[in-house]
Amino acid sequence: MGKRAEIPPGALYMLVLKTLARLGPLHGGAIAEHIHASDNNRRARFYRLAPGGRKKLHAEIAAFEKVTRAITCVIQPA
Repeated sequence: MGKRAEIPPGALYMLVLKTLARLGPLHGGAIAEHIHASDNNRRARFYRLAPGGRKKLHAEIAAFEKVTRAITCVIQPA
């Protein structure tokens, strides 16, 4: 069985922000697939991307792309 790939730091945070940016307000279960949080009559929390979150999203994407470019330079030398 192959080794499982590691998720780069900050990638999950970026993916949650990007999901909210694309789809709008969602509850936690929709963000993290189908989690059944309302089984015991709890109200689902809805999350939306605030202006600060949108700014953070752009910063996270820029940082992720920088790391990706650096990794690409190492594994595919000129």
